[in-house]
Amino acid sequence: MFLILRLFLVLVCPFVFGCGYQMGYGERRLPENYRSLAVVMFENATEEVGVEKFFTNALVQQFALSKVAVLTKKSLAPAILEGRILSIEVEHEVPKSNSDLVNLPDEAILTTQYRLRLQVRLVLKRVADGRIIWQEVFAKERTYSAPQVATAIVNSANPLYNHSARLSNIRLMAEDMMIDAHDRLTERF
Repeated sequence: MFLILRLFLVLVCPFVFGCGYQMGYGERRLPENYRSLAVVMFENATEEVGVEKFFTNALVQQFALSKVAVLTKKSLAPAILEGRILSIEVEHEVPKSNSDLVNLPDEAILTTQYRLRLQVRLVLKRVADGRIIWQEVFAKERTYSAPQVATAIVNSANPLYNHSARLSNIRLMAEDMMIDAHDRLTERF
């Protein structure tokens, strides 16, 4: 009987009382325990028009889902979360050899995929004195396929497809980045 009790205490007590670990996600909150904040429209320092809405909407959605803080107007908020899209880079990737491109003219370059790199900075400021409470830079990279050319005679593709694919990938990357941003901002260490 004592052996079972001792075994129970040795195995269960560390899980219940030990080291401050918790099962599942712990309570999340903003730095300095703010319960409300304003998320302002992201600034866009790139040439890609209209992408700031993807980042702003994704961040607002994360706070709405988590209920960590109430989103308020800028004039009523004790803290403001500002974002800036620092860079959007698109790199064209081509095949290493032209052996697969026998029907294309010499010196032809056929892009097979694009590599998209984004960099965003978030800053949480206290409204009362403008002091920066938290800031971090987030970077992400993703590839997507280039428009596929159906026949060897035609060596151009629909530019609207590429524009649409680029914006769609930027939107998906914005959602992923703002999930990471929300998690890092609300983690308690």
